[in-house]
Amino acid sequence: MKLFFSKPILSTLILVALLVVGVYLAQLFIPSPPTPSIFPLPNSRFVSLNTPISLTFPSPLSASTRRHLAVTTTPTILDNSIWNQAGDTLILNPRESLAKNTRYSITIQFKDTELANFSFTTDPYDATDLRQQLQKQTEDDLVFGKKVNEFLEKRPWLSSLPVRTPTYYIYFDSPSQQFFIYFTSPQTPARVEQAITSLKQIGVAPADLKYKTFYDPSAP
Repeated sequence: MKLFFSKPILSTLILVALLVVGVYLAQLFIPSPPTPSIFPLPNSRFVSLNTPISLTFPSPLSASTRRHLAVTTTPTILDNSIWNQAGDTLILNPRESLAKNTRYSITIQFKDTELANFSFTTDPYDATDLRQQLQKQTEDDLVFGKKVNEFLEKRPWLSSLPVRTPTYYIYFDSPSQQFFIYFTSPQTPARVEQAITSLKQIGVAPADLKYKTFYDPSAP
């Protein structure tokens, strides 16, 4: 049985067939886009756990080119990917915070051909960790401040140090709990006695008069 088509119908069928073939060939020969710039920067460390990941191309990509792009992440990042209005930047918005102290690898492919691959490492601390550290630091500062106040109450003469004269200068060394006396001229018993007297004058008790002497002609 023969089927006969009128010329208008046959022309329409041929036109549709050519259109389908043209679309197929156009999709087949879409040129590969250039390599995008990446954020976070490749091999970045201490990346915030809420950082969006973005891929920015030198120029806007067509809708057909964007459809052939695929981004994979290891470990997997559940994200809501969106293109900006200009069509040159793909933003991966993680649905939840990234894992802390984790190395992520991102691969961008176009028609199964790899365009780029990069990695970054996240911050080892999340918001809870940082709050706990801040609380601990505050507590330590309060304890330290209390100890400093107690230390100053017992040693009010600290506010008068260092003692500086043309022949010697004196500092208090906290780790060794003694005074360091630096002489700018050769040390003599008389000069040592002068230095000791100056410490007594600022209120240092005899029980606290522990000291070491040094010769330092370059002292100011």
